[in-house]
Amino acid sequence: MSLEFGKFFGGNSSGGGFPNLTGFVPVRVTEVNIAPDDNEKSLFKVQEDYWGVGSIRFESLNEAQNLRGNLRNNIALPLNINIRTLPLVNEIVFVILGPSKENMISGDTTAQTYYYTNSLPTWNNTNANVFPSQLGEGDTSTDTNTIQAIEAGIPNNPDNPKSGPTTGKVYEETSDIKNLYPQEGDVIFEGRFGNSLRFSSTGKYKENFSKFKVNPQNPWSKDGNNGSPITILRNGQEKGVAFDAWEPIFEDVNNDGSSIYLTSNQNIPIQLAYSQLSSYGVDITPPEDTTTEFQKISEPEGNEFVSNKEADSVSQAQDSINVEPDLSTDPNLVQKQAAIQETNNNPGR
Repeated sequence: MSLEFGKFFGGNSSGGGFPNLTGFVPVRVTEVNIAPDDNEKSLFKVQEDYWGVGSIRFESLNEAQNLRGNLRNNIALPLNINIRTLPLVNEIVFVILGPSKENMISGDTTAQTYYYTNSLPTWNNTNANVFPSQLGEGDTSTDTNTIQAIEAGIPNNPDNPKSGPTTGKVYEETSDIKNLYPQEGDVIFEGRFGNSLRFSSTGKYKENFSKFKVNPQNPWSKDGNNGSPITILRNGQEKGVAFDAWEPIFEDVNNDGSSIYLTSNQNIPIQLAYSQLSSYGVDITPPEDTTTEFQKISEPEGNEFVSNKEADSVSQAQDSINVEPDLSTDPNLVQKQAAIQETNNNPGR
């Protein structure tokens, strides 16, 4: 069935478009309702101010310009209001007709509203999946317009270049944001900006993938049992990763912006940012080296349930108990104790 959407828009059907079509229909986003606007024809005003924030305007995939006619004919609300993924301008979504609140307000039992899905991953990229119209924008030179574009009133003109595809009013596409490398059984939420939440587990591959550019073996499965859960919250992808945006990456606890790891017996290869803590009266050994150091010198690891001062040594880098700092010399603590003593000596003051 040929979907000639344009001729259905602007009609008088109660559905406000596609009157004879059912199911999900792919359309292109032309506007996302976020910023307030006083113009009575703006999406903000048509959608009753802040009530409709998050709604979109859309056009047929075969249309070069925004659709005209009834202002509500090409507007859609998010299909899931609890978990919303707002599309960008020029991304593709599916829309479907459903019941409208006008059923209850005006009593019109035939009133319907469009609802939209998440953007289609046309580029399979978490940052942007822009798919502009080949008639209206995309190629920046108007001397390469198609016959369809010329027939639509956009003549060839090498001296009048077109603007490239837009994504919105403030959004800037970032070409170096990469997808996370999924693992078997993973549930992953990825934002467009290198922020993510992964529900995963320990999983070890037996195969050798050294001949491939990217290894599917994740960095947290070196130790532990397969199936042990791990949850990783990451805010900001590491800087300076290889340019090829199609190669997926794993979270990097040492180079990502910031992160939280909830583990169960996994060994996370974290590096200490600064190991010189002498001012706190603490001597420290990187956790990944502690066991090795004990094995080297055949030292007992001490009792993990009892403070073992004899097992601690501030002159050696390997021990089982870190010495506590001497708080009696802390000026803040001394001042606090002096204030308490003064209060006790003069209770009436």
